[in-house]
Amino acid sequence: MHKQSSYYAALDLGSNSFHLIVVQVTASGIQEVDKIKHMVRLGEGLGKDNMLDDASIKRALTALGEMRQRIEHIPRDQVRAVGTNTMRVAKNGEEFLRKAEKALGADIEIISGNEEARLIYLGISEHNFFKDVTLVIDVGGGSTEVIIGEGETPKVLRSMKIGCANMANKFFPRGKITKTGIKKALSHVAVTIEPHVKELSMHEYQRAVMSSGTAKSTEKVLQKLGISNQGITQQGLHRLLEVLLEIGHADKLAERLEIDPARAFGFTGGVCILAGLCDILHIESAFVSQAALREGVLLDLMGRDEDDSHDERELTVAAMQHRFTVDTLQAERVAKMAQHINAAMAQEAPLRFAPLLGFAAQLHEIGLAVARGKQHQHGAYLMEHADMPGFSQVMQKMMAILLRGQRKKLPAKLIRELNPAYQEFIWQYLLALRLAVLLYRSRVPLAESDWPTVKLKDKILSLSFSEQYLQKHPLSVADLQEELKYWDDAPFSLQVNFPEIKK
Repeated sequence: MHKQSSYYAALDLGSNSFHLIVVQVTASGIQEVDKIKHMVRLGEGLGKDNMLDDASIKRALTALGEMRQRIEHIPRDQVRAVGTNTMRVAKNGEEFLRKAEKALGADIEIISGNEEARLIYLGISEHNFFKDVTLVIDVGGGSTEVIIGEGETPKVLRSMKIGCANMANKFFPRGKITKTGIKKALSHVAVTIEPHVKELSMHEYQRAVMSSGTAKSTEKVLQKLGISNQGITQQGLHRLLEVLLEIGHADKLAERLEIDPARAFGFTGGVCILAGLCDILHIESAFVSQAALREGVLLDLMGRDEDDSHDERELTVAAMQHRFTVDTLQAERVAKMAQHINAAMAQEAPLRFAPLLGFAAQLHEIGLAVARGKQHQHGAYLMEHADMPGFSQVMQKMMAILLRGQRKKLPAKLIRELNPAYQEFIWQYLLALRLAVLLYRSRVPLAESDWPTVKLKDKILSLSFSEQYLQKHPLSVADLQEELKYWDDAPFSLQVNFPEIKK
């Protein structure tokens, strides 16, 4: 595919900091041309009620406005921005997301913890050329990801809701560092990781790697104090905790340890997470990676762009079809028909959602693995709650709506809960999917001469069938007559043009 630009950009909207990376694809490979970082401290603005405060929102929007200038010349389909834990849990996250997308001038995907872990591992393994079994720990502001992988393939992905910001708020309020606070923090880390220890211990890793700003800052402090020459050690972390206890307050860390003042409040919480994980997982030393989530986001984006075979979402859909014993021939028939009908409609989805209809069609029957009765509801539940590498949370939610609405009652209330910018193309996709499922109810191939001619005018979708189709498919005719009733009060109207059907 010919590209409008040789530039790509990836943006990681973390709970501590926002990171933007811009690269250019040249004849000699991928060249990094710019990096921008803002210590937004979004996670610190998350109150006990899980509402983002005005100050953190203002910092975030200011940072995004500045980053917008840097990416404005890059085509939107060559920019990917992802939001992590704080945006996942904030009750006013949807309101903030709309403001953030407006400030940035680009779509922002909120990704799940496991998807975040997958992208972190992708960035680290590709940039460091790891081939053997590796344990990765990435401490963010709101969550910590623990991954075990071999070469380019992640084997275990875990995301835990412990991060620098929430640990600091919980155990070191107002920045005061105490012995009791450290002890409770280490205990909390142990309790949090305990359910995952057995699975993690089944993999004998050859190296441990730590990433993120917390790990980089910790390594620098260990070097400054003469505790470690390179990397992070279990022993060094506990010695550092003693130093932090002696200093006594986060406000003094910037001066005493030369830490970025914006990172000082959460620093002790982050060190406790690293120390606690080293204790429980018996990590004596770890290498610090400069690459992490933003590099993984970039590589994932470029992989999708260059070759569909590199699109993790394609692999995920195929894996789910296998897991839930989906009839792939039927899925493919429905997908092709849905795309045929959709092609006649005007509303274009944002580029990141363009494959949504095809993915939903490929998985529309996963609910049959639970039960035939209410299979559309079972499928919707699986779609929304399954671990689906490559998919953002909003994409899974929209696919769940399509699966729930593939038959019977239209899910109008669920669609109205989506971002208004997404609602029209979801209605369009839903109409295309329902008709495709209906037309292939008999589960046998249709000759292309029997496919409907599709036209859209003034939000009225008209289907015209051949006389041959009409005579051979009385069940489909009856189903279409029933389907017309569902669309009387919907954003799209449906009209079927052959003599037996009158609307």
